[in-house]
Amino acid sequence: MTNPPNGAVIRYYLAEEPESELEVTLTFTDASGDEVRSFSRNPENEDDPSLPAQAGMNQFVWDLTYPSLTVPEGKMNYMGYIGGPVVVPGEYLVTLTVGDWSSSEPLIVRQDPRLPHVTTAQLAELQELSFQVQDRISEAYHALETIASVRDQAKALAENAKEGGFG
Repeated sequence: MTNPPNGAVIRYYLAEEPESELEVTLTFTDASGDEVRSFSRNPENEDDPSLPAQAGMNQFVWDLTYPSLTVPEGKMNYMGYIGGPVVVPGEYLVTLTVGDWSSSEPLIVRQDPRLPHVTTAQLAELQELSFQVQDRISEAYHALETIASVRDQAKALAENAKEGGFG
């Protein structure tokens, strides 16, 4: 026996398999209309799951998170978890797009019943803190890239000076 999927299970029917050049996406937006997450059958980020697009019934499980932190190539992930912040309970909209055709349905994310003592306001605070932490980690990775670039430039300058008789 396996555990049930963790997240929102989205099922959709495609009468036929879309042609390979047609873009197929599943987009989640919040109550304000802001995009939370989008998935494609040909994801740009290799860590994102591929959206199934076969003829017949398809199923996709959204883990209820915003996009994850991108760790620059060659850099170590010191935090362990790089997944995005978790959405707060509320109303969302799911839009399936196949080429020029699209269809939207509402999605209600409910609070985890195992946490009755936690309020939606507290979850929203936690989400905001998660965004802030993600931003700071991203800034740290950017600083590391800048330091590496400056170091490489200094090395190149020192080599050029040495070759020119100044070292």
